[in-house]
Parts: sequence; structure tokens; C-alpha cells
Amino acid sequence: MHLGEYFSVRFPDKSLVGFFRFIPDGKVIEIQLGLRPDLTGKRYGCTFVEAGLAFAKDRFKIETFRMKIPSFYLREARLCRRLGFEKSGYEVLVNKGQLDILFDMTRPVDVIRQN
Repeated sequence: MHLGEYFSVRFPDKSLVGFFRFIPDGKVIEIQLGLRPDLTGKRYGCTFVEAGLAFAKDRFKIETFRMKIPSFYLREARLCRRLGFEKSGYEVLVNKGQLDILFDMTRPVDVIRQN
């Protein structure tokens, strides 16, 4: 199991913007990310994620991006769709007696976002 590589994203003043974790799996790379809470809901999401995708494309020899999105993360799922990701599978999870669905969303590396 590859634990992945973590990268922080910072403003010029060195304050944290967010982070990315890239987990390679053959020609696919799973992307996990976080944006600083006070920066969410301000339309930075597409720019932030696209910057991470461009970085991963340049750093890793991959063909496909994958993100795993819980079904209750509606804004994140909408953002992924805007960036060209499509549902490609799912897992059913049980946590403390609660069921949830974790969607696999994938996108070829060379897809260009359509506004």
C-alpha cells in the first residue's frame, strides 16, 4: 500500500491555503485534498483543484485522476462534475451503524474543463 505524497499550498505570505495528497495506483492517481475552511464557499474550489490536477499531471506518469467523494458531500460532487469527473463506481461503508456511499469519480488526465 502506497501512503501517498502530501503537499501544502501556501499564499506568498506562507499562510496555508490547503493541501493535496496524491496516491498513485498504476496509471491512476487518487487525489485527496482540503481547502482552509474560511476559504470555502468563495468560488476558489475549481482553481484550487485544477492547480492540484496540473501539478499531479506534471509530477506523475498517470492517465486517470480519481477522487472518492462521500454521498453527503454535495458541493464537492458538484465541483468534481464541473471539472469533468464522472461517477465510475462506489463503495458502501458502515460506520457506527450508519450506512454511507463513497463514490469513485474519475477523469482522464487530458480532459479540458468546459465552463
